[in-house]
Amino acid sequence: MVVAVGRGGPPLADLLRGTALEQHLHPVDRVDEAAALLRRELREGDVVLLHGALRQHLQRVELLLDGADVGCRVQRCTLHVLCSDCGYLRDGPPAALVEAA
Repeated sequence: MVVAVGRGGPPLADLLRGTALEQHLHPVDRVDEAAALLRRELREGDVVLLHGALRQHLQRVELLLDGADVGCRVQRCTLHVLCSDCGYLRDGPPAALVEAA
């Protein structure tokens, strides 16, 4: 399964068109959508490739799947810190720290 989060979904779909991986691509807009998809679809032994920009902080997908309280819905974060160590994980950062999507 390939889960493409954000703007990378359409270009990746174009690249995979006509290949065996095309049917396994799941483009989503946001981190919480990726976590919801994986929660529904993931089975023991599955392998998942999460594709997205570094600033999307895809660690939030893992945290959501592990049941963490993740209220941050930032699409492109300007902070250089792991989500698990971020003081804004539960409520999200102030608007001044958020890059436009």
